[in-house]
Order: sequence, then C-alpha cells, then structure tokens
Amino acid sequence: MTHVRLATDADLDAAADTLALAQVDYAWAEWAFPYPDRLDRLRRSFALDLQLGMAWHSVWVTDDVAAAAIWVPPADRRQPADAALVADVQAAQGALIDVERMRVSHELTHPFQPLVPSWYLGTVGTRPDRRGEGLASALLQPILDECDRTRTLAWLETSSDDNVRLYERLGFVEVVRLHTPDEVGLPLIVMERQPVAATAV
Repeated sequence: MTHVRLATDADLDAAADTLALAQVDYAWAEWAFPYPDRLDRLRRSFALDLQLGMAWHSVWVTDDVAAAAIWVPPADRRQPADAALVADVQAAQGALIDVERMRVSHELTHPFQPLVPSWYLGTVGTRPDRRGEGLASALLQPILDECDRTRTLAWLETSSDDNVRLYERLGFVEVVRLHTPDEVGLPLIVMERQPVAATAV
C-alpha cells in the first residue's frame, strides 16, 4: 500500500526534481516553457511553487518522493502574510515562464473558476519510471477526503485527456474545454469535484 504524507523541508529538492521530470514532456509545460532548458526552468519554477505549498501545509509526497502534489487551500485558509510570498514567487517565476502565454490562459479560464471557497490542485506528478502504480491518486486522496468532510469544492486545470480520465475516476467533472488562440491551440480544461456525502451505515 502506498504511504503518503505531508512534505518536510528535507523533501523539497527531491520534490522539485520529481515534478520537473514528471512534466517536462507534458503539453502544457512545452507550451508554457518554450525554451531549450525547459527541464531546469521547470525545476526552478516548481521549487518556487513548493515554497508556497509549504507555507500552506499542502505539499504531499510519497515516502520516497517518487510523486508529489501541491494544493492551494481556500483563500480563507491562508494567512495574510502569504500574499507577500505569493507576489515574490510570481515575480521570480516571471523570469522562467512565458508570461504572455500565461496571461492569455488565465484570462481564458478565469471566468470558469469557482467563486466559492475551494481547494485548487496546483500540480501533481510522478517520476516517469514509477507511473502506473496509483501514486498520484493516493497523493490526492487526503485533500479529497477533507473536501468531503468539510463540504468543500475542489478544482483544477489540465491540458491532457489522460489526466482528465484520472481525475474523472476521482470524482472530477469537466466544466469547460477551451483552446489557446495561438498556433498551438493548447487545450485548457477546467474540472471541478463536488464533495461526496458520507454514506449512512
């Protein structure tokens, strides 16, 4: 059985490596990081994301850090000081990512993002040599269980039909499917998961 846990500071370098390796060939990463040093840029970008996730106590890993996930908690769960950290991270990531492409994608999907407090799945990834073991599903379950317990919506964005099938198995449904207005036409798929009511025994 896969054991998952909250990450510690000692896990962060390995988690950044895992997420970068997991996503270097992902269509979204190729689109958002159209550079020859994509793997290095991804690793540095995920290292920044992990800083935020640790501040929010919402980075989950397997014991060997072969898979990692970063959740963004509902706004009412964050501390006021987090706003400064978010600004610092976004500024640093601006030097790594195609900012204009990200602006366009945000403008496209923003109208379809939930208006109620919700958990957002920032990213999840498994090292390529460990795929197919159910690690991603196991990593996401603790927050999905909390969503059910607290009656909270969860949502995410993806650009992969393989990912859509994984998330559907976890109870997510597709809200909208858009495409970037460029030569790539990257799919931008927003999905939501309503909390599941406990079954009376």
